[in-house]
Parts: sequence; C-alpha cells; structure tokens
Amino acid sequence: MGIMARPSIKDRLLAYCIETPSGCWEWQRARDRHGYGKLSIRCGVWRFAHRLSAATFIGPIGGLCVMHKCDNPPCINPAHLFLGPQVENVRDMINKGRMPPRPVFRGERHPCRKLSLAQVSQIKNMWRRGDVSKSELGRIFGVSRTQVGRILSGQHWRVRL
Repeated sequence: MGIMARPSIKDRLLAYCIETPSGCWEWQRARDRHGYGKLSIRCGVWRFAHRLSAATFIGPIGGLCVMHKCDNPPCINPAHLFLGPQVENVRDMINKGRMPPRPVFRGERHPCRKLSLAQVSQIKNMWRRGDVSKSELGRIFGVSRTQVGRILSGQHWRVRL
C-alpha cells in the first residue's frame, strides 16, 4: 500500500471554507487571534489562508500585503482580495475604522517630556544671553547636552519666543 499524496494547497483551500450569503469564502479551520485563517503547509510551518488564496488564484504576491475588500478576516475569496504595499494596508485599516490614527503629542502634552514650556523658554533665553554652555544648561534642567542642542536648533520644542 503506497503513501497517499497530500491534497494540493488549492484543493485544501477550497475544502476548508464555506460560502456565505455575502459571497465570502469563510475559512473553517485554524485562525489567529484576529480571525485570519491559518493553514499548515508543512509540519510546523503555518501560512495565512488569505495570502495562500491570493498566491494560488491571483498570482505571485511578493512582498505586498493581501487586503480584504469585504473587511472579513476569515474570507479567502480571491474576488474579495487585493494586493498593495504596507502603507496602503494601514490606510485601508484606518478608513475602515479598524485602526484609529494615533494622536501626536508634542511639547508639554508628550507623556515622556522632562521640560515645561517655561523651562524651554529659560533655556533659549539663557543661551541667547551667552550665560552658559549647552552642557551646563543640560545639567541645570536635567537633560542631555544633545537635547539642549535640539531645543536650540528647533529640532525639538519648536516654539517661538
């Protein structure tokens, strides 16, 4: 009795999904914590089902992301999939409300700041008068000489006084 050949990736993809009324081919096997289907292609080697589907039915995907028009992570229907770079994937997630844009905190609103706006003003005034060096300013205000240089050049704390 011979060893049975393992079904092809295409056959396995089609066998492990069901079609929903919306036209999605929903993956019925293992999924990751976000709901994306996973398929073992070799012992211990797992791949995302939607990426395998795109590579099988659409063609080579290279380093591109495989995105869902239907916004349904377990869907592997190639008609619902499209390819694009990571920047487009992030834009798509934001547009679909799955990843809110991160707020940008600058100056006093930054959670890791060490200086207040008043202290930055003091640093700039003391430097302008020529009273102290960058190293001394750093010691006085508890920051590095490099940080003082960034403040003075406007690279950090871009404020007009």
